[in-house]
Amino acid sequence: MMKIIAILAILFTTGTVLTFSSYSRINRVVSPVTVINSFPAPLSDMKAQTEDIIENVSKKNWEKVIQDLKMITSDWSTFQPQAVMDGIAPAILDSLSLTVVNLHKTCNSQDIFAATEAANDLSGAVVDLFCFYHSVVPVDIEYLNILERQILLDVQMRNWNATEQALLILSDVWRRIEPFFIEQIGYSLANKFSESMKNLYDAFKIKDSMAIQLETQNGLKIIDELKMEKSL
Repeated sequence: MMKIIAILAILFTTGTVLTFSSYSRINRVVSPVTVINSFPAPLSDMKAQTEDIIENVSKKNWEKVIQDLKMITSDWSTFQPQAVMDGIAPAILDSLSLTVVNLHKTCNSQDIFAATEAANDLSGAVVDLFCFYHSVVPVDIEYLNILERQILLDVQMRNWNATEQALLILSDVWRRIEPFFIEQIGYSLANKFSESMKNLYDAFKIKDSMAIQLETQNGLKIIDELKMEKSL
């Protein structure tokens, strides 16, 4: 299955955000908007629910997955009128609506891989919207999570081209956010993640899928540690 990798390039000029999202299935448009001060609770809830779905899909807890889907649908319906008032482009909202529909479809079919990927896609699309608001959590750290999970999915499918693409984007995102963590919490955890990145690349060079999967899990744990250090 083709996948979505959602990445924002954020340019802060006179209080505006310029977004560029790179999709293989859904094309979004460049859309400059004013950064809004208040952060919408439905977006935070949707992000948490996609994480919950990924966990429950792995456990085949489809009853809980369906509950999360209902909450996502409700939160998305609640948020859309506000998004329109906040000036978010209709094309961006339409793209996310399609991503929600795809998540429903894959979860209802109880396809573990497709549902996990669809949930990760939605997580990325929701994080895209974080950039239109003042998020407490640095947006790039959320992208680290999304990309690590995408690498895990790509390797499971032995899609090495997609794995390489995700690794390159992961490296770019880490280069942006690494100085923030060094400044805020020091070198220790930042160096741990940099070392994890190196291990990922080394494993990728020899196409060692097991080593990549293990290092990806390690990277996700380090990201959790980074977030806990900053109480994010």
